[in-house]
Amino acid sequence: LLPSAGAPSAGWTPLHIAASAGRDEIVKALIAKGAHVNAVNQNGCTPLHYAIAIMLLENGANPDATDHFESTPLHRAAAKGNLKMVQILVQHNATVDIRDSEGNTPLVCCYLRDQFQSVRVTATLKLVSKPQ
Repeated sequence: LLPSAGAPSAGWTPLHIAASAGRDEIVKALIAKGAHVNAVNQNGCTPLHYAIAIMLLENGANPDATDHFESTPLHRAAAKGNLKMVQILVQHNATVDIRDSEGNTPLVCCYLRDQFQSVRVTATLKLVSKPQ
């Protein structure tokens, strides 16, 4: 039904679709009905990899969930220069020095994709998040 209506397939759950579309009211309803917040699609991505991070994190989503490339949501957010997502993930205890399948940390992903503003934010958040 969903693929025939133009929705992505390849293991995308209704929660993946709603999260990626920014439909927070639908995400809330799906979570209330017991949707699995750590469900993975064919690429190994959870709904958290795509959107609505705060709501998913507050409902038990794993901030360090990895895809088939061992990339976490923080790797993707950093590589895309998504500063808000980087901040949200770090505030919810995402591991800032986790490595992907190529051995890159989120900070390296920022640099490799020319996301210098994200590099500064990520580096600052890493320093701030260290216990004194």
